[in-house]
Amino acid sequence: YPTEPAASRVEFARLVAKMAFLLGAASAGAAPNLVANGGFETGNFTGWTQNGNVAYDFVAADSPRTGANSAFFGASCAQAPVQGCQPTGGISQSLATQDGHIYAFEFYLQDMGSGSGTYLAQLLADGVSLVTQNVGLNNQGYVRFAGEFVGTGDDTLLSFLFTHDSTWWSLDDVAVTDTGRTVGPNQTPEPGTLLLVGMALGAAGLLRRRRPARPC
Repeated sequence: YPTEPAASRVEFARLVAKMAFLLGAASAGAAPNLVANGGFETGNFTGWTQNGNVAYDFVAADSPRTGANSAFFGASCAQAPVQGCQPTGGISQSLATQDGHIYAFEFYLQDMGSGSGTYLAQLLADGVSLVTQNVGLNNQGYVRFAGEFVGTGDDTLLSFLFTHDSTWWSLDDVAVTDTGRTVGPNQTPEPGTLLLVGMALGAAGLLRRRRPARPC
């Protein structure tokens, strides 16, 4: 068989090296994720503060989108309607942000099953609602939510609030990054948007493991 000219092989090697350099430079220049333990890979809620009714909130390996774990939230008063029960629960984290900087956020949320009752999933930044999902996602797998918000002061409180009367919400891959832009006359952050539907992983197995109702 004819052999490829040595000059062509050299040019190909140079092209490969150049592509590898550009890819490495792009990765090195990526803005860091400001969220600690955004993928819950510690196996718990390290880095987060739990709030409200946490009786059904936990981190487990039942249905991660990536990595080994994801977080589950199932606050409800329907299964334990006792006086003083809090119908919602969630997590929050204070992020080091700069006033006026525009930040991009992203997270993946999965409704672990349909059923009767109330569904609520909400992302807040300093009390301002960025994303609200008031109905179930009907066991369709992970759905990507993404958008932008403006940092306030030298920190921004990022919090998730959930309720689910039949099973759980599953949360994974939470990320907040600085876009490098600041608020200007023609710069308005995009609202949170439902962008992508993924595949459910292990949902049926998790639904069979619904924990017994406990008093809140």
